[in-house]
Amino acid sequence: MNLEVFKSEENILNIDLGKLAFEDGLHGETYTIVDIGFSSKDETWEPVYGERSVVRNNYNQAEITLKDAGVSGKTIRVICRLYDEGIAFRYLFDNQSGVYEILNEELSSFDFQYDFEGR
Repeated sequence: MNLEVFKSEENILNIDLGKLAFEDGLHGETYTIVDIGFSSKDETWEPVYGERSVVRNNYNQAEITLKDAGVSGKTIRVICRLYDEGIAFRYLFDNQSGVYEILNEELSSFDFQYDFEGR
């Protein structure tokens, strides 16, 4: 599955979420999108200690639900959060079978359109 991140109308990042390598083999080739939800949050919180007395938590989020069209029928949700300072991904695996699996490798790639400098 490929994602594109835009700033205004300009594509700044291409992401290939690739495949997921579990103990029983590679997954991800037969997943299809079944739902996409969007949300935003802008809040502040006070840490117990640290350099700042108030931390701002401001992001736009897309939650993409994928279902394996193959034999397993597994569902995976990908949470993509876009902050002013960067981007974050999280995978949520539904435990439909009651069997726990170990994710050995996550094969994603990120292709930035420019040479951005970190701060």
